[in-house]
Amino acid sequence: MEEKKIVPEDQEIEEWIMRINVLNFGLNHFDILQSYKPKLKNENRMKKLIIAALLVIGISSFAQETQPEKKSNKGQQREKMSPEQRNQVSLDRMTTELKLDANQQEQIKPIIAEQSAQLQAMRDQRMASNAKELTSEERKALMLKRNEEKTATDTKLKAILTPEQFKKMKENEAANREKMREARESRQSGEGRGNQPQE
Repeated sequence: MEEKKIVPEDQEIEEWIMRINVLNFGLNHFDILQSYKPKLKNENRMKKLIIAALLVIGISSFAQETQPEKKSNKGQQREKMSPEQRNQVSLDRMTTELKLDANQQEQIKPIIAEQSAQLQAMRDQRMASNAKELTSEERKALMLKRNEEKTATDTKLKAILTPEQFKKMKENEAANREKMREARESRQSGEGRGNQPQE
């Protein structure tokens, strides 16, 4: 048997035939590949929609968690403020509620600082005696002292404010006292329910 010698031209022809076969195979399977493309696009769309939905849910739940904390931490935020900052917040609130002018603000600023110092002294005294329960006489004495200080402060403010402003201030104080009373009652009733035996 004679072996056939492959000449360079034959080799090139065989390479071209191979290339054509590969292209034929690719063309035959091109239709199959085209049918997968829409599925891939739909899958990508679904992935994007799922990611977007998860982001929306995550962000909204995070926002809902942080809002109640702001409301419940209002007292804690006030405690973190310096006395000067607390005094400024009180002055700003009075300015907004009573529409104080600049002169009234300057006159009221030291009164608020004095009132704040008196309240802080009372708190410190209460904290120092916190180890023991106050007797009814001690409680009455503290209330009497606080009322005397409040009357003196009101007298000073009455000299600075207009009659309408003073009336509005007293109405606001009464409304705030009522809110505090309701909050205290709801806390006490909530504690009372927790202590009741369950059926």
